[in-house]
Order: sequence, then structure tokens, then C-alpha cells
Amino acid sequence: ASTPLFPSPNLTVAYVKDGDVWLWRQGSDPVALTTDGGVNDVWLSDDGAWVAFRRGLDLWAVSSNGQNEIQLTSESDFANLDFGEELSPFVTGVLPYRVAWLPGSHVLLFNTSPQIEGPGLLLSDDLWQVNVETGELSLTLPSGEGGHFYLAPNGRRMAIVRPGRIDLADIDGSNRREGLTHT
Repeated sequence: ASTPLFPSPNLTVAYVKDGDVWLWRQGSDPVALTTDGGVNDVWLSDDGAWVAFRRGLDLWAVSSNGQNEIQLTSESDFANLDFGEELSPFVTGVLPYRVAWLPGSHVLLFNTSPQIEGPGLLLSDDLWQVNVETGELSLTLPSGEGGHFYLAPNGRRMAIVRPGRIDLADIDGSNRREGLTHT
């Protein structure tokens, strides 16, 4: 028998069902990784070892074997963020907004959105990193310095998209340069 030119991938899918994290691996039955409910979104690490998820306003992670469910962020992590004199009285919490795994790692990157009563979307234009294995949370780009981020496949660089411009930078925010400006 010949080896196929494109072998079948070993698919792994993380998803939300009834408010819990589920994992399906090709050739196996789906398995519930959490049972406490309240899960909104999930992100599977590229090696399939971890599933990050949002529960309420917090980021959590659970290993793909259902062990080691850990809380990565909490309300207190963002308690000292300053949203300005006009907005701060109306902020009811801070939501990790755009979330992505740093390729080839167990590090999550995210920016935040201050939550207010009423309609609308506010973005802090910041950038945070949290290491799932150590729990270390760090601010990479402070409010106003980040934006929507898009990671290079090798995990070394990123594009930072803001109104009117796209910048390129190393993953730690250094070596930043203008890539494109637009109206």
C-alpha cells in the first residue's frame, strides 16, 4: 500500500455545549472537560494540550484530559485600570476581549474591553499575556498602545491594528514600526 500524499489529520475540536467545555478527538467520543457551566467561548492550543475558555468576565483553562482547571484572570487583576474620569464610574467589569494562543506555546494573549451598562463596545487597546502553566499574567502594551492583534505563524511577530494604522512589532511589543496608514 502506498502512503497517501495528504494523510488524514488527527482532528481535535473544543466546543461549548450546555455552558461547559467539551472536547472531541477523531476516533473517540466527546468528553466534557468542565461541569460548572457558564462557559461562553473556547480556544484550543495548537498542540491540543489546553483549552482556554471565558466564564463570565474571567479567563480559565483546563488541560485536554479534563484535569487542572485553573482560573487565569479575575476581576482583581484589572481593578486598578484607569478608564478616565468620565468613564470609570460606569465600568462594571473588564472582559478579556480578543483572545489567541501564542503559536507553539501555552501562552494566551488578549486585549480587554471595559464593560458598561448600556449598548456599545469599548476597547482598551491594550495587550496582555498569561502563561497557562505558570499563571504569570503580564501587561505587554498599556491602554492606548495596543489594538486588535494578529500573530505571525511562528509566534515571533504581530500586527497591531488600530483606527488609521497597522503597526508591526515583536511579540513583546518591542521593535514596533509603522506598517501602513490609511484614512
